[in-house]
Amino acid sequence: MNSNPEKLNLADVVERRWAPEWIVLATAAAAIFLSTLDSGVINVMLPALCDFFHISSKSASLAITVYMSVIASTIVLAGRLADRVGRPKILLIGFCVFGLASLFCGGANSGFELNASRA
Repeated sequence: MNSNPEKLNLADVVERRWAPEWIVLATAAAAIFLSTLDSGVINVMLPALCDFFHISSKSASLAITVYMSVIASTIVLAGRLADRVGRPKILLIGFCVFGLASLFCGGANSGFELNASRA
């Protein structure tokens, strides 16, 4: 053990400690915002989706049900993977998958394609 321990400046400790917490907070806020925005957009657009794809409201509401079911079933798996692989990697992968799925939703030509890309 070192007989002359390095003295820590309290300002340095506080500065190092708070910087990563703000990054974590901003990242979590962005993830929650994207999820809330996605759910809100699909709920507002439901009548327009029915008219555009010529499908019933039951078929269109399936997009919401499928999305919530997939989120609920993968959240535990993603948490477990985050513990093993690392939270930043899993969050980045989640953002990429979300972005690609949103891109596919935007290019959907039928109700089936919309539901498949939401899943």
